[in-house]
Amino acid sequence: MTRVIATAVLSTALLAFNVSANASNYFVTAEAPDYNNEAVAYLLANVNSVRKPGEAYAVFDWDNTCMFGDVSATSMFYQVDNLNFRYSPEEFESIFALGYNASSSDTCFPNGPNSVIGQDINGTDVTFIAVLTDTAKDYKVLYDTYIAPTYNLTNGSIASASLSDIKKTTEFLNFRAKLGFLLYSLEIMDGGNEYSTCSLTNAMVVYPRLLVGMTEDEIKMSIRASIRWNLAESLESFTYTSTGGLTVEGSYSKGLRVFSGQEATMLALRAAGIAVYIISASPELFAAEAADLLGLGYLVARDNVYGGRFTTNSAGLFTGELLDDYPIDPYGSRRPDGPTRECNLGSFRLRHDCVVARSVRSARPTGPGSAEYRTQTD
Repeated sequence: MTRVIATAVLSTALLAFNVSANASNYFVTAEAPDYNNEAVAYLLANVNSVRKPGEAYAVFDWDNTCMFGDVSATSMFYQVDNLNFRYSPEEFESIFALGYNASSSDTCFPNGPNSVIGQDINGTDVTFIAVLTDTAKDYKVLYDTYIAPTYNLTNGSIASASLSDIKKTTEFLNFRAKLGFLLYSLEIMDGGNEYSTCSLTNAMVVYPRLLVGMTEDEIKMSIRASIRWNLAESLESFTYTSTGGLTVEGSYSKGLRVFSGQEATMLALRAAGIAVYIISASPELFAAEAADLLGLGYLVARDNVYGGRFTTNSAGLFTGELLDDYPIDPYGSRRPDGPTRECNLGSFRLRHDCVVARSVRSARPTGPGSAEYRTQTD
């Protein structure tokens, strides 16, 4: 899940060291510039000097790291475009209220549901409750006409419109725009502190809330279909604008492409005895399915794939609520114990997840609060 654009490209600052000719031949990937190849080669050739056998590991994400594009964000568009939902209009409002009500507030939403979460196309402030309520009205029309009968959510109802027909309606066009605006706004909080506890939690659950009411098999089928579709689509980011009383822009993206250089890097790391991990802000079900569908599952053991873990209810249906006491926060403070260890490698400065961030004279761990922390991750 992309909150800020991630990068797996090593900084040009890594040229600060000299790499021997032998080391530079240790690792080569065609799509990377020479200084990237030299940097990775140096790391691979020297890792045993700073890590005992079995201690070295490398942490990746899928989204905008091993591939261009975001599994969760592109899945959101695919799911909306296919109206693949399992909850009623009343449940819709509760699900996307994220637990806030008239008597609750925090640093993310100081006025609870009445907090401003963005602006419309005219620059007028839009509150959380206003866009949530308005989006639910459009959803009700789509639910009664197509969603409920298609997924057998009500007894005996029959869809009165095909998917292609309902996607031409004003209600669908407005729902798509408003939902995109709502979900994006809930993540960025109109410029709030993105490292606050409520922000980190909200960012983990906003997109997965679209899956509420699904079984595990339904979620797997949905993400598989989304990834296959997005691998064949052009790489695009775009917006839709709603009409009527609430005119807002909703942002979406589509298209996925694997970076072959990352595949080569993973192979080289494993050959050097370095364990490879995937840690993603996307649901772990998404991260695991992506590994297989992208053809990279053979590089990362299933036990080494981490993502958001969520609870299910007594019927086995997805709730959109994070599993308690599961130590994962892709933004740093709750990552699994392994990737939060101190990381030192010669003249390299490394991020909190042990990814090379920049070259320095004296290496030490960095984090979001560090002045040198410049490479943001998903």
